[in-house]
Amino acid sequence: MKLAMMVRFLLLAAVVLAVSGVTVAAAPRADEIIVAIIDSGMDDDLPQLVDRALPGRNFREGTMDIKDLVGHGTFMAGLIATSDNVRILPLKVTDENGAARVHDVAAAIRYAV
Repeated sequence: MKLAMMVRFLLLAAVVLAVSGVTVAAAPRADEIIVAIIDSGMDDDLPQLVDRALPGRNFREGTMDIKDLVGHGTFMAGLIATSDNVRILPLKVTDENGAARVHDVAAAIRYAV
């Protein structure tokens, strides 16, 4: 399997985990679900996301900077945050070109689970 294809597969698996509602922490409300979005980061200044986002992590750079330079992670967070009972855990794994490394994706999945 080519590396690029494997990364796409892992990203797809991560999105499936995110959409299915992987609980990664105790939720403040009993009916609240915390969803990890393993993607390009997130723009947490958007009004729709500001109260929904938990502190995220950047696995690409080993920091807490989740600024989305691609836009895809923010888009996914916006879709998932339309539900009233969802909190977002943004986990950034891509660079400014949207490329991800397998070990960063794997580390983000382990962190989320």
